[in-house]
Amino acid sequence: MFITGCHRSGTSLMASVVSGVLKQLRSDSLVDNLAERSDLDPTLDNPKGFFESHQVRSFNDQLLELAGCAWDRPPVVGIDWSETIPMEVYEDARTQFRQMALDRFWVDKDPRLSLTYRAWIHVFLRRPPLAVLIRDPLEVAASLHSRNATGWDLDRGLMLWYLYNHHLSHVVQPADLLVTYQHLLASSGDTQLCFSAALSNWLSDQSSLSATPEQCQDVVLQCVDPLLDRSSGTVDVVSGYCPPRPSFLDLCQQSYQSVRASADPVASFVDTFSHLPRELLDVCSSQGHLLGFGPAAAHELAALRQDFNHVRMTHEQERLSHEQERERWQQHLEEHRQLIARQQSQLQAVYQSFSWRCTAPSRWLGAALRRDR
Repeated sequence: MFITGCHRSGTSLMASVVSGVLKQLRSDSLVDNLAERSDLDPTLDNPKGFFESHQVRSFNDQLLELAGCAWDRPPVVGIDWSETIPMEVYEDARTQFRQMALDRFWVDKDPRLSLTYRAWIHVFLRRPPLAVLIRDPLEVAASLHSRNATGWDLDRGLMLWYLYNHHLSHVVQPADLLVTYQHLLASSGDTQLCFSAALSNWLSDQSSLSATPEQCQDVVLQCVDPLLDRSSGTVDVVSGYCPPRPSFLDLCQQSYQSVRASADPVASFVDTFSHLPRELLDVCSSQGHLLGFGPAAAHELAALRQDFNHVRMTHEQERLSHEQERERWQQHLEEHRQLIARQQSQLQAVYQSFSWRCTAPSRWLGAALRRDR
């Protein structure tokens, strides 16, 4: 099972809940508990741990690097993982993850899976079940700014949020689980009951072990601490000195609210994020991110640049040829002008000669006799 979503969207918390439920239900020979094999230490921003294996994260980083991207430089359009990554990379990964893949209830999480999920299908040769987390975009952007202060304004965080969800919208399916961070944090009431029921149904669909809503709710109450949601309090502060672009923020907020309020969140998520709006592309341009279109587009861009350079060189050669032709015609024109000037000078010399003046009466008489005829 894979758990993913944009960074700072609650994927670690969701992984802790799923891992906790499976731990209650598991037989040691069936379920590999993510918390016990995670080799990422807790930090201030994730005090309960990341519930994320270094092995999966490293392979995701390798995939993104081979595709010319990174977790903080996601592609703008989708990557063709079957064309971009050599098959031997997938073959090596099958060996590396063989033990995990054979574990029926293996669960792992990594936000990078939002970008690389389709590549993992080439590794496992099947589609891993997927749980997706989505959080208020401004809270995500503020949290990213707090964690990566240098060079991270809110527009960049919002751009990352939209692009991660955009790529997820092309892989999420109706059988997958989509959860908002606010529903995950709910400590009581109908919201938590709905979440526990949805989690129970999803886990039961993916395994032969049935998790009741009550079992899921018990784990949620143990794992979820609403006080851990600290970034919401920093939103106003961060927005005060690096405000996001209003039109883009409105787009992100409306997109989030449409998913959050939908009776069918997966369908709404796909419909909302499957396209690339103009506001997003404008922010990508302002962030210098328009080159992040993925390898296929990069190759196409390189081909277009090569064609452009060829056309430019051809045009330059034609221009030089025309310039040389023009210079030749100018030279011919100048030669004719000089010839005409010499002939006019010779003619003027004839007019001014003594013989011409002496023969003037005879020429006049001859002309008069011709007129009389």
